[in-house]
Amino acid sequence: MHTSPYIVSNWVEGPQFYGREKLCQALITSNERCIYLMGMRRVGKTSLLRRLATLLSPHALYCDLMQGAGQAAGCEILDESRVVRLIRRELIRLASQSEPLRATREIWDQPETSLGVWLEEVSWGWESQGLTITLLWDEAEMLRRLPNATLMQLRAVMQQSRSLRLIVCASKGLAALNDRWRGDDVSPFLFGFRTQPLAGLDEEAATTLISQRGAVQVSPEAIATIRATTGNHPFLLQTLCDRLYHDGRLRMPLDQDFLVDPMMADLFRIDIAQLSPSEYAILEALARHGPRSSNDLHEITSLAAECIHSFAQGMAQLGYLRPASEQRWQAGNDFLARWLRGYPLTSQLTVTDQATLEVVDAELQQIEQGQTQKWRRTYEFPQQASAATARERLGTSPRASDALPTHAFTHNRQMRETPRPTAATALDEPLSEREMTVLRLIATGLRNAEIANRLTVSENTVKAHIKNIYRKLGVNDRVQANNRARELGLL
Repeated sequence: MHTSPYIVSNWVEGPQFYGREKLCQALITSNERCIYLMGMRRVGKTSLLRRLATLLSPHALYCDLMQGAGQAAGCEILDESRVVRLIRRELIRLASQSEPLRATREIWDQPETSLGVWLEEVSWGWESQGLTITLLWDEAEMLRRLPNATLMQLRAVMQQSRSLRLIVCASKGLAALNDRWRGDDVSPFLFGFRTQPLAGLDEEAATTLISQRGAVQVSPEAIATIRATTGNHPFLLQTLCDRLYHDGRLRMPLDQDFLVDPMMADLFRIDIAQLSPSEYAILEALARHGPRSSNDLHEITSLAAECIHSFAQGMAQLGYLRPASEQRWQAGNDFLARWLRGYPLTSQLTVTDQATLEVVDAELQQIEQGQTQKWRRTYEFPQQASAATARERLGTSPRASDALPTHAFTHNRQMRETPRPTAATALDEPLSEREMTVLRLIATGLRNAEIANRLTVSENTVKAHIKNIYRKLGVNDRVQANNRARELGLL
């Protein structure tokens, strides 16, 4: 009798790593300094990071932040000194393969309790050697256990260093970091990151996994059923195939094969806790009522149809949802839908709607750096949802789609669709559509808080937009901005 070749209890490597090679190459060659790989539990984040560590060796450092867990004064923390020790231990191993790393050992092999200070010191040493080191941090949800001062320090180090890149893997729950800095005079931690959603495998990779590169006999009908019911989620693919495997073959799935076992239920519980209130309302409605259109979901959840579309696009990128047809959505896989029908939400949701929209809105994430869309030219990522559009229609409460009056929606839409005057070409770098919107609101005399309320964003976001407007117009205050904009025919 053959032993099952499917892996259900660990990360995979080598020939067991299926698909995502194109993504690996994009991550290796990208000029982005900070990247947030966002995905559900067991979707293959650890396997991807370890693959990158192999491809970038010896100049990539993998670290599981879960190993840095600690306690202080009765609360759970991320022990910075322990994280430093974990990274130093990996550096000692890699130094045998890299002379430049050995040349800087006097710097990086010194103990330090502060993670930010230590990284700043070693980055200078690596920069002097012309090195670029990629930090690969797994279980990055642990960053939420760091104090704000440390996070600010880390953010500054990563943005200023010429020798460090950071790729973190985490669930969407990491977006809660943005909510911690509302109202402060700094941009949220994740605004310096390029977010890349990580969902299921593509059809070719999923088929290759199911057949184990042709080593397992399986009918086309069984392959289609397995793919459809699992949503090509790697862990669910492995688990279902393991249940169907016998003596070198896979049989057709039966209803009892879709049992949600305790391990699976625990994963779903964690994944659901990462959703925002509106996302949970959408997913629960689909699990209980089956495939539905945005209009149907509007009737069930009271959310505006355009908000539903934006949230659904982001959830589909992560595998929570999938298209049922051109006009309808359904739950991301049959296992998740079954679990949701039997287990109502019991824990508090930790991510707000606003933070959710921010981590899928590339425009806002990159506004301070003035970065372009070079990343998309390197790798064809899934199309981002129009999060900015949803923000203009979403109130602060989970079901506050009617919080803004209809005439406000019309006014905002008219402002976005107003053609930009030809005179704007006088600028070396034209204002974006969102910056034009903020500029017009400034011209009406609104303060930052009022603009933030009008656009349903944070004041930090408004400040970042205004900073960019000043830079592009070559001015220092609002009066100068208004005058310059009128000279150019922008107002």
